[in-house]
Amino acid sequence: MSKKIVLALVLALLTCTFAFANGSAESSDDGKTQIVFWHRTFDDFSKEEAAFEAANPDIDVVNEAVGGDYDDLYTKYMTAIASNSLPNAGIVGQRHGIPEMYESSKLLVIEDYLPEESLNDIMPAFWGRFIYDGKRVCIPYSSSVPVLYYNADLFEEYGLEVPKHFEEIPAVAKALTLDKDGDGKTDVYGFNFNSDTAWYIQPWAWDEGATIIISDSEASVDNEGYLTVFNGIHKMVFEDKSMPSNQHSTSLEDFKNGFTAMFVTSSANLSQLQGSCSFRLGVAPFPGTYTALGGNSIGLFATDDDKELEATIKWITYLISLDGSLTNIMKGYLPIRTSFMESEEIKNLIASEPLREVSIESSENIYPQPVNVADSTIWQETMDILSKVETDPNADIPALLKDFQKTVDDFYNDYY
Repeated sequence: MSKKIVLALVLALLTCTFAFANGSAESSDDGKTQIVFWHRTFDDFSKEEAAFEAANPDIDVVNEAVGGDYDDLYTKYMTAIASNSLPNAGIVGQRHGIPEMYESSKLLVIEDYLPEESLNDIMPAFWGRFIYDGKRVCIPYSSSVPVLYYNADLFEEYGLEVPKHFEEIPAVAKALTLDKDGDGKTDVYGFNFNSDTAWYIQPWAWDEGATIIISDSEASVDNEGYLTVFNGIHKMVFEDKSMPSNQHSTSLEDFKNGFTAMFVTSSANLSQLQGSCSFRLGVAPFPGTYTALGGNSIGLFATDDDKELEATIKWITYLISLDGSLTNIMKGYLPIRTSFMESEEIKNLIASEPLREVSIESSENIYPQPVNVADSTIWQETMDILSKVETDPNADIPALLKDFQKTVDDFYNDYY
């Protein structure tokens, strides 16, 4: 069965399953060109909308919050493709349906609509996760990398070096797992990472020599890299007891409150960690040779109305400008354009928050893994395996990886 037939069946199913009211722009009563922009429910583009409309009084931007997360957004997009009710543009996650939306011909190739000067100004390393079929399909927007946050007071007290690779983490984590009051219970765990766990597992596998995506239709997940990483995590949980079992939903708060010595999460979380930790905060690059790009992009969708298309391109152009990106950057996301680094705004921000330099410099180590149709499957299966590794003291990790490989192979066979 071809991938286009599979896509058609998926769309037909979604059409039958969801009743969806949102859609493309409607003509404005005051003669303005109205465009619709989709984003997640917790995103806020009101400031950007007001500034853009003030500079473009003939355009009305309708911001619609339609998805609680990237997976939810993806479902809404696929439903809208089937019902011909897409927005003009929207936030698109890097592993959330770019191939399928591209194959539908409804997601336009962004490099065909923006000037080369703007495209080339985007940080080169950020493009990798938004190139499909050799084309720059979506443009990076909310970009981040994982980093290692740590309790600098504890590292100084115990005279330890911050780990630079995954293989160094278990020993340091064990040394920083503490029973401070002597009651036989752990007061400080040495290590943990945030709930988007698959984001960290894959680059650690790369660091152990694994090549995961082989081609458009082949991936290797039953490999020594994954085996080493899962074995290391299993050891920390059950043998060293230096990492809490499956305790990721509260891991950010646990770290802030001093219950974890080392914590891996997004660079975008720096803004909420600064000034809120019960200790001196340290930030180091993600432990490994490589890191992975996180965050989202902006996608442009097809329309028969030339005025809508022109207005949407203006809106996207504004969002990727410094003014349109500054709120995002202040939240903790990375500057997406090379030229931003020369601006007074970014220079002043780094001067006032020097810890931001770690993530900016780390972005040079982003692994250039392209978009693949199996991205979501690999992500979800990685999280499922990790849950078993962290909760089962007798987990058969080689058998889990063998099943993982079969699931991925079956996905490719069904898709193509």
